[in-house]
Amino acid sequence: MVTLTVFTPVYNRAHTLPRTYESLCIQDCKDFKWLIIDDGSTDGVESLIREWQKKDNGFEIQYIYKENGGMHTARNLAYEKADTCLNVIIDSDDWIERNCVSLVVQKFNETGLDSVWFKADYWLEAENRKAPMDFNMYFYNMPEGYLTLNETNLGSLPLITWNKAYRRNFLMKHGLDWPEKIIYEDVEFYWKAFTKTRQIYLLDKCLYFYRQRAGSIMQSSRGDLEKSRTASAGKFKGGLAGDGEIETKYHTCTHLLNAALKVVVGPDVHQ
Repeated sequence: MVTLTVFTPVYNRAHTLPRTYESLCIQDCKDFKWLIIDDGSTDGVESLIREWQKKDNGFEIQYIYKENGGMHTARNLAYEKADTCLNVIIDSDDWIERNCVSLVVQKFNETGLDSVWFKADYWLEAENRKAPMDFNMYFYNMPEGYLTLNETNLGSLPLITWNKAYRRNFLMKHGLDWPEKIIYEDVEFYWKAFTKTRQIYLLDKCLYFYRQRAGSIMQSSRGDLEKSRTASAGKFKGGLAGDGEIETKYHTCTHLLNAALKVVVGPDVHQ
């Protein structure tokens, strides 16, 4: 059995998924499989994937179709179906560097930790070029090495999931899944994961390309983000009940959640 599952939720992304596929085909380590969860696409993406499955890619492509239910349902189904030791997300319009798999697997083997993080660059679609993910230069400039998550640094770390790989048994042990009916579901997932792990390994390499395009979720209105922040904070507080180690730090953690969102959307996040 291979070591890593790369999983991709997809909905009507036949025009962007080939770039993701191409980046997997050129990986210098093929110790992975690609799990695609199709969330009810109607643009013919299934035919595209079926053609790829017929090729000698050097890795398995597993395709699962489901009725449309939203990205959180696709991600949760991927976690349910993934049967490898490690997993990582690639969104359906993004791609990774050719040494991403090899470096991630290597660091898990070396460190024995539950999570390995790496850095990312934007791909500016309108300008056809890459650019630093400069919304968080604190994280972008951090050196490689072990990182202990604490009240001092957590508010300055990126609330995203596609630059973080996890051990499957860690996710299963703590019942980590994606919240329903909330924009920026990455935020709540991140905070739940924080309560369960305190140390990660950070690779000081940009291994992921995030396609920046007009109309993406990252470009959504600040009002929608504020509603999601409030919902996430409430669920986070509820999740801390019974966790003696973290419960007393709720107010600190919600303060850090606000601080992190301020990094993403600007100083008027509270307005």
